[in-house]
Amino acid sequence: MILLLVALGTGLVKINWVSAAADLHFKHMILLFIPPIVGIFFKLNMLQGQIWKLIVVLIISSLLGLLGTGYTAELYEKFKKGEDEC
Repeated sequence: MILLLVALGTGLVKINWVSAAADLHFKHMILLFIPPIVGIFFKLNMLQGQIWKLIVVLIISSLLGLLGTGYTAELYEKFKKGEDEC
């Protein structure tokens, strides 16, 4: 989301390119974000001593997701190139 914000701010990505997908996400945002936030709020006293562990896990899982997506995209591009040459 930060990369999208930077791309929109610099003009690399036009708003009309992403507006349809953004509208879909805004419609379902309450279903996606409110339940986890409420759950964390109610378990906040249990998480107070573990907040650094939670932050580390969130960063590592985000990086693994990013790396996995990048690797999958590279494999897809290689596969697609192989089909174009046939």
